Formats: sequence, C-alpha cells, structure tokens
Amino acid sequence: MITAYCPKCFGENRRGDEFCQSCGARLDEESGDYVEKLIRFWLHHPVPTISAMAAQILGSIGDKRAVEPLICALKDSANPELQESAAEALGRLGDTHAVPALSEALRSAH
Repeated sequence: MITAYCPKCFGENRRGDEFCQSCGARLDEESGDYVEKLIRFWLHHPVPTISAMAAQILGSIGDKRAVEPLICALKDSANPELQESAAEALGRLGDTHAVPALSEALRSAH
C-alpha cells in the first residue's frame, strides 16, 4: 500500500483517499508558497530522509524565513540526519541568528 501523509496532522492514509482518516482534512489541499510548504510540512515529515531533504532544499533556496525553523530542527529533532542537514542549511543561509545554535550543536557533538 502506498502511503499519503496528511498535510495537517501527518496521519497516514491510502493513496487516492480524498480526506484524512485521522483529522478529516482534504488531502489534495494546496496552500502557501513552496518555502512555506517545506517549512510547515516537509521539514516535519515523519519519514526522516524527507525532512532532511527539506532542510537541504531550504538551504539551497536561501529564503531567510527558513532560519528559525531550521534552528528549531537543529535543536529539537532526534533525527541526526535532519540535524546535520539543518546545520548545513543554516551555514549556507549565513544568518548570524543561527550562530548560537550551531555553536551549541558543535559542542554537543564532542
């Protein structure tokens, strides 16, 4: 069975379902721009490789709206792949607000 994740609650659904079985949201709902979608849904996706890929894409796009969500991902995630991707993305974004979080992550790695 192919799984489709709900953009509202991340509940698992069958591919082809119109509504989420958990929360009732429309599964084909499109809202916001691409950066918003990456931040709101893909950065918090339950599949670890997808959230890490979202962080990489956010770093490549260069939109400063991603700084705070990436800092949160770096600090709060238990997914080491996401933490690494978030750190790299923050480095690419070059925002000084990320320096304390990056420094702390570096200290914690040792």
